[in-house]
Amino acid sequence: MKLKVEDGYLASGEIKIEDANFRVVEKEIDTAIIQNISSSENKIVLNKIDKNESVILEIPVKINTDSNFSVSDLRKTSNIKLEGTYVTDKGKEVKLDKEINLEAILEGTAESILSSEVTKYVPFDVNGEKGIILQTAIKSNLINNKLPVQSTELEIEIPSINNKEPKTISLSSKSLMASKGIRSKGIWRK
Repeated sequence: MKLKVEDGYLASGEIKIEDANFRVVEKEIDTAIIQNISSSENKIVLNKIDKNESVILEIPVKINTDSNFSVSDLRKTSNIKLEGTYVTDKGKEVKLDKEINLEAILEGTAESILSSEVTKYVPFDVNGEKGIILQTAIKSNLINNKLPVQSTELEIEIPSINNKEPKTISLSSKSLMASKGIRSKGIWRK
């Protein structure tokens, strides 16, 4: 953000960020211009800015990564409001109220890690019918959990044992955290 006061001075000011897909980060910033940064209010409180002073504020921000993330948040127009008190060269106080729109586009690639592990291999013989119960655990995680994933497709090749195809395949999920559910369809390939 760039602020410049040509005449008079800015006695006090607040920069409020509304309807954004990011939040300002509360961090110690080495500048005499910033009094306070509030991540919870998405607000920056400014100190006095004198006449002929030009200030460039570099404020760290963090993407909103709640468990429910809307696709519309990938490209969002936010309102940035500057409110405060400006004092003219003649000492008159003027209420300052300026608003600009900022379009923030989140770009990147969500990367995932997949792993599988055989957790059970149980041979059985019930009334002369022989078989094997095979259980596999598949784990899917996002690297650094930076961006949301709209959908994930996982293709698993079911092994044949002794040249025999499985009779039954069951899918279940241990956790659906940050998910809107699991949809599965079985496709047999011989």
